[in-house]
Parts: sequence; structure tokens; C-alpha cells
Amino acid sequence: MPLASKVHSLLERCLVAWVSAMIRHRWLCLALIFLLTCGSGYYTIGNLGVNTDTKEMLSADLQFRKEYARLNRSFPEDARAILVVIKGSNPEQTDMAVKSLSQQFREQTDTVESVYTPNRGPFFDRQALLFLNVDELDQLALEITRAQPFLGRLSQNNSLDQLLNLLNRAIPKQNDSHSLAQTDSLLLDLAQSIQAALQGGYQSISWQKLMLGDNSTLNQNTGFILVAPRFDYSDLVPAEKSIQSIRAISHEFEANNRGTSVRLTGEVALEHDELESISKGTAVAGAVSLVLVCLSLVCGLRSVRLATATLIALVSGLILSAAFATFAVGNLNLISIAFAVLYIGLGVDYAIHLCLRIQEMIRAGVSRDSAVINSVRCLGPSLILCCLTTSMGFYSFVPTAYQGVSELGIISGTAMFIGLFITLSLLPALLVCLPGKAGASPPESSPIPRNWHSFPVRHRRSIKISTALVALYSIWSLSDITFDFDPVSLRDQGSESVTTFRELLKNKETSPLIISVIANNEKQAREKIGQLQQLDSVDSVLSILDFMPENQEEKLEIIEALDDSLGPLMGNFPPLGTVDVHRQTEELGTLLAILDSNGNAHAEHAHSETVGRLMLRHQLRNLLVILEQSTKQEKQELLATIQKAALENLAGAIAKLTTALNASAFDDLNALPEPFLRRWLSQDGLFRLQVQPRKDLNDLDNLREFVEQVREVAPNASDLPVIYLESGKEIVRAFQQATAYAVIAISLISFIVLGNIRETGLVLMPLFLTAILTGASTVLFDNPFNFANIIVLPLLLGLGVDSSIHIVHRLRLMQYQQSEILKTSTARGIFFSGLTTVFSFTSLAFISHAGTASLGLLLTIGILLTLICTLIVLPAFAVKPKPSFS
Repeated sequence: MPLASKVHSLLERCLVAWVSAMIRHRWLCLALIFLLTCGSGYYTIGNLGVNTDTKEMLSADLQFRKEYARLNRSFPEDARAILVVIKGSNPEQTDMAVKSLSQQFREQTDTVESVYTPNRGPFFDRQALLFLNVDELDQLALEITRAQPFLGRLSQNNSLDQLLNLLNRAIPKQNDSHSLAQTDSLLLDLAQSIQAALQGGYQSISWQKLMLGDNSTLNQNTGFILVAPRFDYSDLVPAEKSIQSIRAISHEFEANNRGTSVRLTGEVALEHDELESISKGTAVAGAVSLVLVCLSLVCGLRSVRLATATLIALVSGLILSAAFATFAVGNLNLISIAFAVLYIGLGVDYAIHLCLRIQEMIRAGVSRDSAVINSVRCLGPSLILCCLTTSMGFYSFVPTAYQGVSELGIISGTAMFIGLFITLSLLPALLVCLPGKAGASPPESSPIPRNWHSFPVRHRRSIKISTALVALYSIWSLSDITFDFDPVSLRDQGSESVTTFRELLKNKETSPLIISVIANNEKQAREKIGQLQQLDSVDSVLSILDFMPENQEEKLEIIEALDDSLGPLMGNFPPLGTVDVHRQTEELGTLLAILDSNGNAHAEHAHSETVGRLMLRHQLRNLLVILEQSTKQEKQELLATIQKAALENLAGAIAKLTTALNASAFDDLNALPEPFLRRWLSQDGLFRLQVQPRKDLNDLDNLREFVEQVREVAPNASDLPVIYLESGKEIVRAFQQATAYAVIAISLISFIVLGNIRETGLVLMPLFLTAILTGASTVLFDNPFNFANIIVLPLLLGLGVDSSIHIVHRLRLMQYQQSEILKTSTARGIFFSGLTTVFSFTSLAFISHAGTASLGLLLTIGILLTLICTLIVLPAFAVKPKPSFS
């Protein structure tokens, strides 16, 4: 007797003995499994966690992971921080928001560990002018000196009527383009403030911007706060309390300060929002999957008794699998968390085939107990082979460096054995215990129309030709397959953290995707900076050396001269004056008349009617009409609003300039604030070089170019762009390795058990065809492979082999009736099993987490292709029709 036959015979005897024992001691079996399930559920609830850090899904032994770990050890301050992004309508509003929010965050000592505001604080306020180059400082001093008489008058009377009076005197005298442009900025801002007031809003003038110009170093409408949260690792979401606290403060501040937006991003916020998205999405997907699986079971089995037994077995197996996951890995990652949905789709597979075979035997007149035992005897060996091959598909992930999927492989591979154990123990015991009569089964029918039963055989030639053509086209399209290595694209694209992150990426000055290079000393740092600045993809290289201003003596002379020229203006600036309705209304009318006269008299000159003047003329007319129609109280309130908007920031701008005029020379890095210094120069003397990209890194080709060019100059370069790109490369290698392992393992197991090269080839053919077609579908549907859905191909090898084995095994048993293969319970089992699997995965495709959705979409496509390849293509190649059985 051949070895395969001996193995098959031994398996049949062992299975019959086992199932007979389960039926004989059915109540003991049910009690033991019930207790085991309850204990497993209790253990899982108390111990299972979730790790959302995508960087931890790859082995820490990889070189780029070691470099990243070194970077975080040397500069740990912001390794796990929340980035708070603040946008105001002007620099003053942003400065106020940063100061207020940072102080409120510091007060949350229970949830916040530390707060850091980059490049802000007393030191940078005092030394701000030293960080300009000499030409910029000269130009700034010239502009402020020209504005000194204007500012001096306002320092004597800080009111709207004084401002309007000064404009009424200045505008007629302006003829040169420089003075026109300078005044036009103020006129435009004043027009916008009036317009906002008339519409019931509020927009203040930025005197800081008017005085200091548009230099980005001094004037920024965007501010940043880095908040290090306190993590509560006993919570499923460790940063939940911190983020809730920060968001509550931010939302309250936004509500009380119109025109200011406060948003959270950074790795911690991204991971938190991702976990929220996945938790909600998979919970809904799991519930939807369970409902759809129930419906498909009732439709497929057409027996409430069988469907109930199958569902009980499914839930028990799922709980036991979760307990194993808790014991084996402790924490689920962003990929292995999907094992529950996978199990719902796969765990029911064995039960469907067994129940349908039992139904088939009961219809033939076999008693219920005997039908269960004989079904297990006939079907058991193929179920075991399916379990082995599917688990090998999952276990093929284990040796790879992709730790996240390796854990999924451990959990899901073992879950297959748990599912088989439940099917061969709990399910038989339930079937003989649950009430119901053997004769209650409905008459046999197939979900496949009767005239389709022999379709694959009757049209085998056409199917073979079509299959070959489609396969060739799909192989040709495989060259267009891409891999999206950006983990941010896997997250919910509508979440606050992702939209903010994407927005920051568009500006090279705020891009969070920078590369860090570590230099051992100052000499090496300067060498690397010179080399990096030559790269096409690099915009700038920032280091601690950039915060030691050059030409300090020359700059201090300019600052001292400016201080002398401003004189008493730098004293205490007076508060806003009282609102004089009559005088201010007169000044407004005078200003409108001057603008009208100026516009009419010089209409032929292009510079006469600048944008500011045109807009101010229009708004002044509207304002004067409203004032004429208003009560005295309404006039007072409206003019008070306009005066505040026009002048409230002036005193602050003067104070900021006063502080900056107190700059002093420094030539030692240790003069820099300690929290700032340690982010650039480590305690052991390592220099951090921050490489800024020239191009928008939302484009992955730009990101790839940026990383590759920088790493040619600095092989030890690290940070998020490097992690993203190198992770993608490593994952592709890991799945090439996993797919090879899966093919080898499945081929060997199939050959050993089947003992026939032809049948082994028939089993493998649908797998390879499905893999090729699924790969081509990523091009057709623009659903590229990514960190989440790349598990599909080796997974489909494990899933698809089950159906192929069932068909080949049933064809072997049928001998002379193979052309009717689609009429059998095996075909029904494959169809409804595939249907339940599709239902379980389709729900994933509609959740907001883009990575899990892409996984659900690709798996759904893959399973549908598996059904076609197994039920249509495989019989066309396998069956040799016998004319005598027409």
C-alpha cells in the first residue's frame, strides 16, 4: 500500500475514534469546552492589549531600526511628543495663542509631562535681530526709522482719530512707489478690519508685520508646541487621557478666540487617531461580518439547527483564538488586530463542509450519529490537509523580519488548528445534542443553476483559452504594480492628525518629514553640512551652529543706532484712547474725500489706485452709511471695535521691538537655553543635523529621491522618511520570502498527502492563477500594495488551497461522475464558505481606516477570484468526461 494511502487510512481511523468519543461523552465535551471558553474570554479581556506604533512592526535588529533607536537615545526629548499646530490671522494672535496654550498645557500635570515651544521664549525674543543677516537688518532699520514720526505721533495719542488724521496728512504727499506700497499695506489692513466689523466679525491689524516686514524669522502666522504626554499603559489607548485633555483646552481656546485654529498631529496623535479609527471600524466590521455570516449560513445550510451549531462553534473558536493571541504575543498590532475578522471568514469553512456532508448522508437515509461519524471519516483527512496548508500560509509569515505580520501568522496559523479542533469536537457534540429530526433536512439543491452543473466540462476548451489569455494579460500588467510605503496613507484621511500632517508637508519650512544626521563633532558636522547642501533634493541643513549668529559686532552697531533714533518711542506705549464719535466720523469722511479726490485726479496713473486704496474707499462709504443710520450707542460700539482692531496690537509690537533692541553678543553654545540646546547637541557631544526637503514629500517619488540622496552622503541618516522607505523595502522582501515559504510548504504537504504529482499540480494551479489575477487587480482598481494589504498574496495561498483540495479530493471519490462536480455538497460548501469569507472581508473595505479598507477590498477580490478559479477553471482542467455518462 502506498505511503499516502496508509496515512489516509490511519487518519480516518483516528478521526472516527475521536468523533465517536465526542458523541459518546457529548455532555462532558460541551461542559469542558464551555468552561475553557469562559476562562479564555476572562483571560483575554484582562490581558490583551494593542500596540499602534507602526515602527515596531519590523524587527529591531534591522540596521535602519538601530539607527533610529540611536537617534532617539541621543535626542530623546521629542521622540514621543504631540505636535500642536496653531494658526492665527496674524503673528500677534499666534504669539498670544502659543503663550496661553503652552501655559495651560503645563498646568495639566496629571496628563502632561513637559511642554516645549520651539524657537520661542525670552532668549529668542531678546536676540531675534541677531539672527537676521546684515542686509535684512539694515533694511529693517531703514523701514522702522522712516516710520518713526508716524509711530511717535501715535505714542502721544493712541486712538483711531489720530491714526486717521495721520493718514489724511500723509496720503496727499505720497508720490514715490515705495511710500505708496508701504502705506497701501496699512490701508488694506484697515479696510479689512472695517469690513470685518461691519459684518459682525473682528480682524486686527498686525503692526508687527507692518513694522518688521514679511521676514519669516520674525513674523509667523503658524506656531508650534511640542507636548510630551503621560502614557497610561494600563489603558488600551495609553495617550487617551492626555490627548483628551489637550483637545479640550484647544477647543475651548478656539471657541473664545475667533480666527485661531489649534490642531494636533505628530506620531502620538496619528497613532491615537488610527487606533480610534481601527477600533471603531473593526468593531462595526466584526458585527456586520457576523450578521452576514449568519445570513449566509442560514441560506447555505437551510437549517436553523445546523446554523446555530456552526455559530456556537465559531464564537467558541474565536474566543479561544483570542486567548492564544493574548498568551503568545500579548499585544495585537495594526495588522494582527484583523485576525478576528479573518477567523470569522475562515473558521466557519470547516463547519460548513462538515454540515453539508452530514446533510447529504442524512438524505441518503443514514442515522444522525452515523452521518456525523461517516462524514468526519470521509471529509476529515481533507479538512486536516486544508488546516495544514492554510496554517502553513500563515506560518510562512513567522520567519520574516516583518514582526507585525509575523505575529499575525502565529495567531492565525494556530487559530486554524483551534478551528479544526472545535469542528471535530464541539460541533459533532452539538449536532447530536441540539433538538431536531434527521428527516427535517430540506431536499437537496444547489446554489448553482442546474444547467451550469456541467458548464466547466462542456465549455472546457473555451475556459482554457480564456484563462490563458487573461493570465497572459495579467502577467504583462504586473510590471505596473506599485507599493505605497507611506504609512500615513493607511490612516483615516479625514482625521485631524492626518489632514494637518499633509498640510504641513506641502510647505518645506514646516514639513515634519525631515531627515536627521548625527555628527560626532563640530568638524564632521561642518563637512556633512557642506556635502548635504549640494544635493538637489535638499533645501537646507539646520544645526546648532546656525544659532550662533555671524557678524554680531556689526549687527549690534546697527541695533544700537536704531535704538538711539527711536529714542523716547521705546518707553511705555499708552493704552487705547477714548472713542470720540464726532471727531472720528469727521476724520473718516475726510479720509474718504482725500481718497476720492486722489483717485479722480490721478486716474491715469496706475499707481494712484492701489488695491488698499480701492478697498478702503469702498469700506469707508459703507461705514459712513451705517454710522448715519445708527444710534449714538451703536456708533460708539462700532467705532470702538474698529479702533481696537486697528490699534490693539501696536503696543505689543513696540514692546517686542524694544525687547529685541536689547540684544547682546554671545559666542558660546552654552548661552543657548538648555531645553533648546539639548535638541541639537547631546550630552555626549553629538551634533544633530536636520535636513529639510526641497520638494513636497506628499509625492512618494520625491520622498524616495530625498532619502536615497541623503543616505548616499550620510549612511547613518535616520528619522521618519528613512523609516518609511526602508520599511517598505524590508516588507516587500519579507513577503517575497513569505510567499516562497508558503508555496514550498503547501506544495510539499499536498504532494505528501495526495501522493500524486498531477493532483498536486491541479491543487496549485488555481492558487497561482488567483495570485496573478489579484496582483493585476491592484493595477486595474488603483489599489496599490501597502503595509496592510500586502499580506493578501501569501494569505490567498493558504485560503485558496482549501477549496482546491476539496475539489480534487471529491473528484477522486466520484471517479465516473466527475462532470457533475458542481452538483455536490463539496461545491456547495466551497460556494457558501467563499460567500461567508467574502462577507467577512467586504465589511472591512468600508471602514474609514484606509489600510484596513484596502486589505478588505483586496481580500474580497482575491476570494471571488479563488471561487472562479476553483469552481470553473479547475474542473475544466481536471475533469475528463466519460461519454457513457452523458
